[in-house]
Amino acid sequence: MKVSAFKIEVGGKILDYRLGSDLDLDEVRKFFEKKYKVNKIWQGGRHVLAFLEKNNRKLFLKLATTEGIGAVTKIEHDWNDAFNKVSLRSKSRFWVPINCDIGLFDKKLFYLVTDRFEGEPLVNYPNTSRVSENFARNLDSVINFSEAIGGLNISGVESRDNVDANDHQEWFLNKTKSWLDSVPENVNEQYDLGELLTIVDTGVSKLQLKPRHGDFTP
Repeated sequence: MKVSAFKIEVGGKILDYRLGSDLDLDEVRKFFEKKYKVNKIWQGGRHVLAFLEKNNRKLFLKLATTEGIGAVTKIEHDWNDAFNKVSLRSKSRFWVPINCDIGLFDKKLFYLVTDRFEGEPLVNYPNTSRVSENFARNLDSVINFSEAIGGLNISGVESRDNVDANDHQEWFLNKTKSWLDSVPENVNEQYDLGELLTIVDTGVSKLQLKPRHGDFTP
């Protein structure tokens, strides 16, 4: 079965993980106040997000607003576990969140609670195409982090995309083509995206099978 861009197959169903929905924040707050102190809660693009606290520990909530987004958030949970098993914080300057709790809201929407990092993000949601000075200053670290991830020896992570270890290169090529098909023709022509497909086509034979983070941005 060919799965188009922004779609994922779960239990025989094709789910969209691109478009989120608005949830009732009061109901979400009441649900999580049973276990946590909710310091701040807000509606994000695909998740409801919140700063939580428990036993003086600062935590972070990501609640998927659709089942499709929840399927990808589960991948994020698996990625966090896999990374932290092979890259201990005591031995590396590159960290990803540690999972603290998971569950379902309204019996269907997956949520993930992790520890919370302090500080400002390298990039806030862009209003322009200008690269932020903060990101530019830390570009070396971003590149080094990406290379460190590529070199991790991670195994035993279940594929949620029905990707066989022997045909992951073909899967990636087909997925890239499906994304290209979803781009408006005028955008395709303006940025010559066919050239990107050529790069993927000629380099896919070198692609190794690695765990996927649902929406990873270093």
